[in-house]
Amino acid sequence: MAERELNVDDRNRRIRHLSTIGDPEPGDEQAGEWSRDHLLRMDEKFRRRFERAIERGTETRQPEPHPR
Repeated sequence: MAERELNVDDRNRRIRHLSTIGDPEPGDEQAGEWSRDHLLRMDEKFRRRFERAIERGTETRQPEPHPR
């Protein structure tokens, strides 16, 4: 079953809800070069492309075994 697409605001609320660290504090919105919204958009874009690759059979959810 396909997961419902979440917009950035929905994802932010979901992440805050799932967080066990606590409430956001000033400065949390910018932890590096990219804003939190930008990172969430990049994550969503990657997830969509990865799901499409799985559907096409060019990727798998199972990781490759680690060489020992």
